[in-house]
Amino acid sequence: MKFLRNFFASFLALIVFMIMSIVFFSIIIAAMEDTEKFTVKENSVLKLNLTQQLADRDFEDPFAKFSMVGTSNERIGVIDVREALEHAATNDKIKGVVLYAPGLSGGFALGQDVRDALSEFKESGKFIWAYAELMTEGGYYLSSVADKIFIAPEGMLEWNGLGVEMNFFKGTFEKLEIEPQIFRVGDFKSAVEPFILDKMSDANRKQVKSMINSIYETIVTEIAGDVDLSVEELLELSNTMAVQSVQDAVKYGLITDALYKDEFEDLLAAELGIEEASDIEYASYRQYNTSFSNYVKSKNKIAVIIADGEIMMGKKQNGLITPGQFTKELRKAREDNSVKAVVFRINSPGGDALASDLIWREVVKTAEVKPVIASMSNYAASGGYYLAMAADTIVAEPTTLTGSIGVFGMVFNISDFMANKLGITTDAESTGTFSNLYTMS
Repeated sequence: MKFLRNFFASFLALIVFMIMSIVFFSIIIAAMEDTEKFTVKENSVLKLNLTQQLADRDFEDPFAKFSMVGTSNERIGVIDVREALEHAATNDKIKGVVLYAPGLSGGFALGQDVRDALSEFKESGKFIWAYAELMTEGGYYLSSVADKIFIAPEGMLEWNGLGVEMNFFKGTFEKLEIEPQIFRVGDFKSAVEPFILDKMSDANRKQVKSMINSIYETIVTEIAGDVDLSVEELLELSNTMAVQSVQDAVKYGLITDALYKDEFEDLLAAELGIEEASDIEYASYRQYNTSFSNYVKSKNKIAVIIADGEIMMGKKQNGLITPGQFTKELRKAREDNSVKAVVFRINSPGGDALASDLIWREVVKTAEVKPVIASMSNYAASGGYYLAMAADTIVAEPTTLTGSIGVFGMVFNISDFMANKLGITTDAESTGTFSNLYTMS
């Protein structure tokens, strides 16, 4: 009996192993197929599907197509989209661009980069058409650069302005008898406010209002440059929430027409001189980028180092900016004689002060040897701004969020919560007055 039990357990383990191996190798093969050189056919259309989060550089998740719960970490690289558009503008096989941007995920600064690239593509004389079942304000910001914009008849166009809402936990901590002990320098260093206030401070309200008004002014001004409406007319439509249906959007001139997707594709086929919409040749930007190479061997290079995420001590990890990784990259660029300048692209809300300082030191040393240009993406705040300070030149997008100069520290005193709510008390001894400084009681 024991023999049979062990046999079936081993057999089951073997089956599971074989299934996992098949899945793993299927993923590897699929990833390899996706990177094969793409052949662009005559009369093709470049299709930009911007439904994933924007980032400076592409990240294609080989596990995405096997995901069962939509947890893909894929990112759309703005640099990669720009490369595709620049090349397609001069490729006679590409007749135009179809843009699918129902929303804008990843920030307005990166969205602005994509929009600028689309505007430059339009100068080639080729068409850009946009379609979506619905569009948020960010999606419309991207799509408004198109020659024609279509939305499904029962869809939606959001055009009512930008807003920010914050949660505050002071009351929660008071009920739980938890005391946040705060140290901060800087009136506008607002990250700690949700823990000690029940609403925005005057300083934070001032900066939040200034931020959203500045961003909205920028996007409305850019939209007005591409649609037949003035800034004043766009603001009036927004402030009165006059656009409550797709038909309203057509009436006020925000979009071209209300069409179902099959109607849109029939119209696109006619534009291309094709009888059947099913015969339209599409090329995604990822496919298209495998059809050509921009690589040029040179002894005069510009190194582009992208720092994206929170600044933390620790090992290299996606979504984090760590000293070990970035001091190495900066040192490598500094010591490479073929690298004549460094572009340090920063997209960070800040983070650990020590980690920021270690990377800053390496920027200082690099700037002593060759030009360093700090290019700010969506964020270069707090420690992110600190990284940029040592550069020779600092540039930012009109919608970049930067500043937040200052520091803060926070420790929670949970002694009353432990004693009064949980019945747990503590006692301690130490060798010095401040030996127990970093306890939570």
